[in-house]
Amino acid sequence: MALHSGKRAAGGFIKDFQTFIMKGNVIDLAVAVVIGGAFGKIVTSLIEDIITPLLLNPALKAANVEDLAKLALHK
Repeated sequence: MALHSGKRAAGGFIKDFQTFIMKGNVIDLAVAVVIGGAFGKIVTSLIEDIITPLLLNPALKAANVEDLAKLALHK
């Protein structure tokens, strides 16, 4: 009898969990997390590949730096 009672309790938990998941707020939050992660990657790429080179290249040319790897800090 105890095993049968445990199955009933587990079934109730699963049903309650499905009800919780199907509420709109949980699904909306999951979608927002996925979209937020993708948007973060887009912004990072924009900054690293477009904005930074546009700002850094003129500054390096003004300082007569040909190769960024050869640039060293004076101590």
